[in-house]
Amino acid sequence: MICPHQIAQQTDSENPYRRYVLPLAYEQIGLLYAVLGLSACHLGHLRSDKDLYETAAVNYRVKAITALGAAIR
Repeated sequence: MICPHQIAQQTDSENPYRRYVLPLAYEQIGLLYAVLGLSACHLGHLRSDKDLYETAAVNYRVKAITALGAAIR
């Protein structure tokens, strides 16, 4: 759902998600958790895995929100 036409491309240099978001996720734990939550939700829906898109995705999102709160403090 996020830049679907961009993610399917083969070149990393033209993919904004791979070029900007993923490198930042390696530096910011909160963003990493947000990416993991989004990925778990997306993969869970694709595989019809309710546990993945409800439990795992929510757990990562809670960790992302907690990290954001800590960063704001």
